[in-house]
Amino acid sequence: MSASFDLQSGIAKLLTPEALPAPNIPVLMRRPKELQSDIEEAILKQTLGIYINPPLPTRALDSGGPVLFFSDYEVRVRVVEQPKLNDKGADAYEVAEAIAEALHWSNPEAPDGTPMLAIPMKINPGRPLELIEDPTYRVIDVVFIAALQINKQG
Repeated sequence: MSASFDLQSGIAKLLTPEALPAPNIPVLMRRPKELQSDIEEAILKQTLGIYINPPLPTRALDSGGPVLFFSDYEVRVRVVEQPKLNDKGADAYEVAEAIAEALHWSNPEAPDGTPMLAIPMKINPGRPLELIEDPTYRVIDVVFIAALQINKQG
């Protein structure tokens, strides 16, 4: 699998029921091939859910060798709530806070059990949360920054 997929999977493992403010909050990973309509359809089935977006490298450093080093890797964890229908026992704000607490300064494990990141994830100091609200939905993105090194194979 790709480093992005492995990072998503590692993040999902950190968002355990014990780390969240209410039981039975689904944690889903958005795949790059999924269309927005697929995501919206999944959201319609949930009154409150967490969606881990594919991490996006936003800055790379020239390592001078066969190593890719992304000094800024943006990780977005999205909380989507239908406030009028939500019966989970927590709202989007509480879940966003729990996500920030669970993931700030964490280092998700790769499939082989080793830490994935060169520097642990931290909440984005310039843009920690982004909120979109309308009469039906409340969407909060919790935004993190990570540093990731990928060693060239072979």
